[in-house]
Amino acid sequence: MGCAGDMLTGALFSLLSEEKQAEFLREINACGIPDCEISAENAIKMGVSGTRMHVMTRFGEEGAVRDSLHTHQHTGTPKHARSHTPAAAPEPKYYSYPEVRGIIAGLKLPPEVISGALEVYALLAGAESRVHGESLEQMHFHEVGAVDAIADICGVCLLFFMLGAAEITASAVATGFGHIKCAHGILPVPVPACCELLGGIPWQNGDVQGELLTPTGAALLKYFVTRFDVKNETLTIVKTGYGFGMKDFPKLNAVRAFWCETAPKQDEILELKCDMDDITGEEIGLASQLLLDAGALDVFTSPIFMKKQRPGVELTVLCRIEDEERFLSLIFRHTTTIGIRKSLKQRAVLSREAVTRQSAYGEIRAKVSSGYGAVREKPEFDDLSDIIKKNNTTEC
Repeated sequence: MGCAGDMLTGALFSLLSEEKQAEFLREINACGIPDCEISAENAIKMGVSGTRMHVMTRFGEEGAVRDSLHTHQHTGTPKHARSHTPAAAPEPKYYSYPEVRGIIAGLKLPPEVISGALEVYALLAGAESRVHGESLEQMHFHEVGAVDAIADICGVCLLFFMLGAAEITASAVATGFGHIKCAHGILPVPVPACCELLGGIPWQNGDVQGELLTPTGAALLKYFVTRFDVKNETLTIVKTGYGFGMKDFPKLNAVRAFWCETAPKQDEILELKCDMDDITGEEIGLASQLLLDAGALDVFTSPIFMKKQRPGVELTVLCRIEDEERFLSLIFRHTTTIGIRKSLKQRAVLSREAVTRQSAYGEIRAKVSSGYGAVREKPEFDDLSDIIKKNNTTEC
């Protein structure tokens, strides 16, 4: 059913725990988006429970007000205009591209969220610029320059930041078909800005008449999704979230988000072992370092007793199967052993990702490991060591 900013916000919001949902609403409402309040409503459509996001401004609920104004602008004057004309209600403010950038840059949100929101708006502005033949400095948005669009984009960026997914994938995008009334007049679906943003993304009209994909939704997908139309991938679904749109169709109008774990990662490695009672500490230390420098997965020693109760050392080297001959040669060359035992080992490993965290002392690199229901993060000791030395502190 395509993608719109509020629907994607609702779907991602549904993936959070209740505690994190409350944290999101506090943070997004306190960040400084002008003249709006964002709330989430538990809703049910076609028997399915999900989330409907609301952006309230002094003009009312932003999306509904804009739809009402466009309906009156493009359908002529109603017969009883005096009784229900919307003229008394002020039209919502639409910001220009430079104004939008200024608003986002000044928000009280994590730097990663602000930079993401600015990048999404750069994609939107580029698409609108190509459609209208105007420079970015001249761009004055209509729908995508309204407060709710700013709230949707910043909200989605904040939610992805809070979720911390290792990868974001999506199905091929349904756009809908037909025509839609907007500030510029009556346009075909997908609207021209969406067509610009869909470059390189697999999409289809689908069988629902109406606008299923908005420019905001298209820009968010283009920025965040790393792979589209993913098939035959083994995933374990941990949680499912539904974000509902304002309109109703014969089909469930929802964006569905899955929080998944990839299939447990397992592979085979080679274990090489040898025992020695005639090697010095200096020699085994040098050999271990040379093996690690050569790309061994791990090298370690264990104290043992050998023939005639002589104290010795057992050297263990883990390496890739394809590197067997190279490491056999290195072990024989740099140690005193005359025989090496070989065995294949299966191992289960966590997925690992390098990240950068902000601290009071600057950036700190860290490794995030996840899988099998476990998630852990460990800062790089070298970075911590440098901070301790430079700042004469033990806390960072």
